[in-house]
Parts: sequence; structure tokens; C-alpha cells
Amino acid sequence: MLVRTITALIIAAVFLICLWKMPPPILMYIISAVVIIGAWEWAQLCWRDNIAFQMAYCLCFTALLMIIMMHPAWVIDGWRSMGMEVLGAALIGWTLIIFFMLHTPASQWLWNSRLVRSLMGFILLVPAWWAIAMLRTMEYGEWLVLYTVLLIACMDVGAYIFGRTWGRKPLAPRMSPGKTWVGLYSGMALASGFAVSALWLFPFLSMHILWISIVVASFSLYGDLVESAAKRQQNIKDSSRILPGHGGVLDRIDSLTLALPLFTFLWWHTV
Repeated sequence: MLVRTITALIIAAVFLICLWKMPPPILMYIISAVVIIGAWEWAQLCWRDNIAFQMAYCLCFTALLMIIMMHPAWVIDGWRSMGMEVLGAALIGWTLIIFFMLHTPASQWLWNSRLVRSLMGFILLVPAWWAIAMLRTMEYGEWLVLYTVLLIACMDVGAYIFGRTWGRKPLAPRMSPGKTWVGLYSGMALASGFAVSALWLFPFLSMHILWISIVVASFSLYGDLVESAAKRQQNIKDSSRILPGHGGVLDRIDSLTLALPLFTFLWWHTV
């Protein structure tokens, strides 16, 4: 527990320093590095026995992110001009993933397909990366990114603590037996309480943040379940051991992979 706490504090400190002190282009290069590590972990979940593919997968991710960031449209406005189209397409992809997830085991053949899982990695990671770039360029951008991260942290902490203590009925036994309905309701309650408190903590927020937060927090669960299903497919507990006490990068950002693009999309169309 001590190692886990120390790691969490270090991650939080680095995150806050980068968010407030780094210029947006440098911040996005740092976020890109995190995403590429996540891509490497996802490649291991898809092709655990093929190092050549893992390397090629990471190179594809790196090339894609670099091409986007070197494009004139990115330099000018961070692709905000077409950001909603990208996030909208990503959310359609997420809708398909959730649909097939809810129809397991009938859709088990999809989860068994390494190609499908490989493509899913792009849907998980690239839109979340793009969403951070878009939020950062908005008014109060640093606070919006921080708010989204804290919202999902409340969801995860509530679900973990109360679900582990009092949870009995599994939420998705085939994908993640450790998650329970008590954990889901507790996480939603804590996230909702944070959203209400945020109206005073963040004066620029409007009442719309309440329903946006409830929607984002509830759907963030699917980001967690997708990664859990992929790990269960490989019969492993953590995506890697790069973060002492926490596992891998994907283990820390799984819920954010859906929460960030969904929050950005809803916030953009509300304010």
C-alpha cells in the first residue's frame, strides 16, 4: 500500500506540473509518450507472443501521432476545426464496442480476433489523446482536464473501496469478476457528490456539468471493462509493471479512454 501511495503521489505531481507549467505543444508530446506506452501494453494484450508485431504496433502509433502534430491544422488550432468529427466517429466506435460487449458470449469471436483487438487499441487511445489536446485549448482548459481526471478518480476510488468491502453481486462476471453493483453505485454516488461540489470549487462551471458528469462517470466503466476483458483473454492481472503498485499505464487510464472523448464532446456542445 505504501508503494502504491507513493507512486500515486508522484504521478499526480508530474501530471499537475505538466498540465500547468508546460506549453501545450510540449504537454502533447509528453501525453503522446504516455499513449505510446499504453499502445505497447495493448499490443502485448493482442500479440503477447509476437515481439515484432508489438514493435510495429508502437511504431504505427508513434507515426500517426507525429503526423497529426506536424500537420499545419494542428499547429494552428490543435485540430479543433475537425475535432468534433473525430470524437463523434470515436464515440460511434465505442458504441459498437459496448454493443458487442453486452452481447458476449455471442460476440466472443470478436474478442478472440487479434486484428479486431488491435484496431480497438486505436479507438481506446487516440481519441482520448485528441480530447486532451482539445480541452487544453479551450477556455479554462487546464481546469477542464483536471476536472475530468478527478471525476473519474472519484468514480474509481468509490467503486474500488466500497465494492471491495461490501460488494457481493458481480457486475460483469465474464469480463471482470471483481467489479460489483455496489461498487458501481458507490462510485456513481462519489462522482456525483464531486460534481456538485465542483460547482463551488470551479466557478466557471454551469449546472450542465451535473448531467454531463453523471453520463461520463457511468460510461467510463466500459473503458475499464474493455481493458479487463483484454487482460482476462491473456489471463493476466496487470497490463505491465511499469508503475510500482499500480501495474501498467492502461491500468491507470482505462476509464479515461472513454471518459475524456465523451466529456469533451458533451462539453463542447453544451457551453
